[in-house]
Amino acid sequence: MRPAFASFSIAILAACAVQPPTEALPPPNPGGSFELVFDGVIGGRLSQAHTCHGEGISPPVAWTGLPEGTRSLAWVMQVEGQGVTWAAWDPDLDAGALPAGLHPAAGPPIQSWTDEGPMGYQPPCPGPGELRRAQFRAWALSAPLGLPPTAERARAHAERDARNLGTVTIKFTIQGPTEP
Repeated sequence: MRPAFASFSIAILAACAVQPPTEALPPPNPGGSFELVFDGVIGGRLSQAHTCHGEGISPPVAWTGLPEGTRSLAWVMQVEGQGVTWAAWDPDLDAGALPAGLHPAAGPPIQSWTDEGPMGYQPPCPGPGELRRAQFRAWALSAPLGLPPTAERARAHAERDARNLGTVTIKFTIQGPTEP
């Protein structure tokens, strides 16, 4: 059962690439879409609770309608001027969601490297009044990655891309605190 989310959630339906049907090879994603709910983005902007100016906790994430054959997910959050601030894979798909404030050692999912060094969610930290662009990208995978959190980035990307059944990207902005 999927937990209820605030009415301020942003739900994104994205069409996943589907091969033209052939007799020998059916399309990898019949139905062609999945839904990712990335709570914490309100009106196209990341809530301050998920930045260094707030609690600095990871936002809740939920998924439904995964492509046929999905056995895992992977995701990356990238922030302009900060790079990768969250990378994770292999969540418990049956849970259908992850709560806010996920600790890096809580697992699943496996939370990995960021461009700032530590593993797990690193809150974006724009300066006062600064506006940064960001994106959260998720991949539906045909098999779990099964990689440790210390896996080399190139290997994680190659494994992820080889198992990709569909991708969803959510774009948003992050605003630094306004000066008084």
